[in-house]
Amino acid sequence: MLEKLFERPHALARHRDGPLYKERRRYLSHLARQQVPLETLRSTARDLLTIAECLRLASRPGEAITSAEVEEQAALWVRRPSRPEPKTDYPRARLVMRAIRWLRFMGRLAPPPVHPESHQALITAFARHLQREKGLSSHSITCRCRDAREFLDRLIAPGSSLHAVTRVQVEDFLVQKMTQATYARSSIHTYATSLRSFLGFAQRRGWCRSGLTEAIRAPRIFAEETLPTWPSWEDVRRLLATTEGSQPINVRDRAMLMLLAV
Repeated sequence: MLEKLFERPHALARHRDGPLYKERRRYLSHLARQQVPLETLRSTARDLLTIAECLRLASRPGEAITSAEVEEQAALWVRRPSRPEPKTDYPRARLVMRAIRWLRFMGRLAPPPVHPESHQALITAFARHLQREKGLSSHSITCRCRDAREFLDRLIAPGSSLHAVTRVQVEDFLVQKMTQATYARSSIHTYATSLRSFLGFAQRRGWCRSGLTEAIRAPRIFAEETLPTWPSWEDVRRLLATTEGSQPINVRDRAMLMLLAV
């Protein structure tokens, strides 16, 4: 199978000499029978070799691999020094998807951990905590639960759990939020506060990994920064209109306002 994908001798030798050669070849043959395009097979072959090396599958024969470990190793792989910084999350997501499918094909994918919470159960428990223990208003509870639900929907894959989310994923998620032009710094600060509250709540109950809250760095908000730097020109014109006249006080006030308006 590999002979059809790689023509250069050194590339072919690397794939033949790599870990789990037979298992990789068997899975590629399975994909070929499903009419997977040749170029997709070629990129899949490269990813399978990367997966086998990153997860050290050859040195762990028969050991089931969790989806959390797959996520963590994929995040480390895209951030390795020899690789340029990815512009999107696609390389990591593709590697995770292919690793999960291959591990499942080999019977080496660990079943997801059983947690008492679904998305809605988590949100319900969080809302109850905010109401009973924090005493927040219904509006604040609604906003924080909305932010927590968006976080869960974006980062937790189907069949996975909050415990699979890594610190790197949280950091990347917040960076994407902060770089979106539609969000002001104050909005990001509010969102980060909601997320820190939710993950702190989940962490204390053992529903997620420890240290996730440390990945949340909200932009600094300065006092009175939302106030306008200066009045609009329409406001200035209205002020000047109040000083019209020849009275000494009007002449004085108009001169002062015009000086400040320059």
